[in-house]
Amino acid sequence: MLEKSAERNLYSELVCSAIATYIQATDKRFDLIVCADVFIDIGGLEKIFFGVKKAFNTGGCFGFSVEHTDRQNFELKLSRRYGHSLAYLESLAAAAGFVVKDIFKTNLRKEEGVYLTGDAVLMRAGARWIKCPGVNPP
Repeated sequence: MLEKSAERNLYSELVCSAIATYIQATDKRFDLIVCADVFIDIGGLEKIFFGVKKAFNTGGCFGFSVEHTDRQNFELKLSRRYGHSLAYLESLAAAAGFVVKDIFKTNLRKEEGVYLTGDAVLMRAGARWIKCPGVNPP
């Protein structure tokens, strides 16, 4: 996938690394981090949330999608993908110092011609929500 991406010559940098490892180790700072349909492959998100918070410029925005579960925290589903509970995401947000702006149901992707729904989440690093540059949630 990285080789194909490099062929397109669209990216300033491509990195082969586990998300938690990269985000905790980087010296780079970001205004916006988006993880779309990524957390289906990751159970516990603690290291990622705290790494993202560390990697933000003041007031950075964090957007991501998850498959939902009503079980405590997260679970590996029969689909072999992880689902995350809203209570778990909200507790991680509070512990890492994020303010949740919005959580809404959305179509994540089609599987066998049927949309799989999940949750889209938008949060901000900091004490209160202010509009993130270039981000207009629904």
